[in-house]
Formats: sequence, C-alpha cells, structure tokens
Amino acid sequence: MNSTDKPTIPDVFLNVRKAYRLLHDYQRMVLDGVRYIEAQLDIPHKGGWTRFFSDEAVKDGNVDLGRSSWEWLPMMWYEFHFLKQIEPEKITPEYLVLSLFIISDTGWIEGDVKVEDIDDPFGYMPAEQSSSKFIFILRKTNEWRENFPFIDKKVQMRDFIKEGGFLPDELLRKGYVGKCYHMSCLTSESEANKVVGDIIDFAKEKSWPLEYKKK
Repeated sequence: MNSTDKPTIPDVFLNVRKAYRLLHDYQRMVLDGVRYIEAQLDIPHKGGWTRFFSDEAVKDGNVDLGRSSWEWLPMMWYEFHFLKQIEPEKITPEYLVLSLFIISDTGWIEGDVKVEDIDDPFGYMPAEQSSSKFIFILRKTNEWRENFPFIDKKVQMRDFIKEGGFLPDELLRKGYVGKCYHMSCLTSESEANKVVGDIIDFAKEKSWPLEYKKK
C-alpha cells in the first residue's frame, strides 16, 4: 500500500517518460558534440563501446537478463573510438588512436571505494555532488583497441577526473596523452573548439600525424 507522501504508480511512469525524453535530448547533445569534433580532425570514427563495467552491447542480444540494468543504458559511460593507420610501410601496423569518453555520471567514481556492486546505491555519491565528464585519450600504438582497466578503478579515475588531473602512470609510461573536461564542453562550438585545439596541440608535442581536417 502506498503512503500519502509517496508518488502514485501513474506518477512514477510519468516521471519515467519524462526521464527518457530528457535522456534522448542529452544523448543527442553528446552525439552532436562528438560529431562536431570528428568533423574537425583528420582521424575517422570507427565505432565505440559502453564502458560502465561492460563492453557488451544490449542491442546485439548478448546480455543476460540477470546482469545489471546499467548495461541497458550504454551511454552511462561510453567510448567513441577513432583510428587511422600510420607508417604503412612497417611490417607491424601502427595506429594513431583517439578515444573520446563520455562519463555521464561520476557518482560511482566518487562514491564509497569499499562498495564494489554497481547496483548498490550506497556505492554512489549523491547526484547533486557528482558531475558529468568528457575525456580524451590519444596514443600511437600497434593495438587498434585497448581495454583501459583503470576505468573500473575508483581511485585512479577519481584522480584523473580532478581538474588538472593526469592519466594513470601505466599510460603515461606508454607515452599516451589525455585530458578531462566538464561535459559542458560539448554544449557550444567555442568550447568544443578548445577540446579540438588541445588534441591537436598534444599531437604536435608528440610529433604525431594529426591535423585539422581540410575544409
């Protein structure tokens, strides 16, 4: 029986409908921002994966019904993957790889490190004290894809998403570069241009072949 101070069942489903429409608008904003960044750089988009403790795609029909409901919300955390082959004369192919990460909610990262169950609400910082982040990681490598195990580690991610934070040592030793921003960087052309400029500047510092896409 519902008490008088709790929402009724019809109210709950109304809120769900509103939430889905808000989620649609948010994801459209993210996709438009990522497409804008892609349009500025001479490195093509090659797909992507959900990153919140799983890279299984629900749309492929491979997710067991007993797994976390977060896996039905792929853009909770998501990696957009960009790739181009460089130095093709080498026997072992080398790639320039750019990953753009969407961290829609940092609540898990900033929550209690002792809680390991992603469905346990006590493992999350309250939404009002959490944030939404956008990350890029750029590298030259002979691996066209990387799992980035540090993403599932609260302490390492907590350090990285701080303002001015650095990539984990394991990636810095490989020569990788990256930066973290507030998600609002995707809400305007001028802010997105700053991200593009940072990516280009990092590539130039490393003498990696990444330029603005010719108009």
